[in-house]
Amino acid sequence: LRQTIRLDVDSRRRGEEGRVMIELTIGRDGTFQGVRVKTSSGYRRLDGAALETLRRVGHADPLPPELGRDRWQISVPMVYTLRE
Repeated sequence: LRQTIRLDVDSRRRGEEGRVMIELTIGRDGTFQGVRVKTSSGYRRLDGAALETLRRVGHADPLPPELGRDRWQISVPMVYTLRE
């Protein structure tokens, strides 16, 4: 994910930065079955960018059978900063 996170030009110009906590449900085959903002950054543009990043990625590796689950719900922090 780190390589796909990009700060929007308008957000950069406005000095917007922050942390978005995303709740993500991963299916047995690795597809994202649910993606939502759990904790907002305070900026609608950054929250939307976090959701769009995960939509672009679209999937993870399949869940290991050892987990014994059909799906796995995790929280993913996505940090947007003006520093390079």
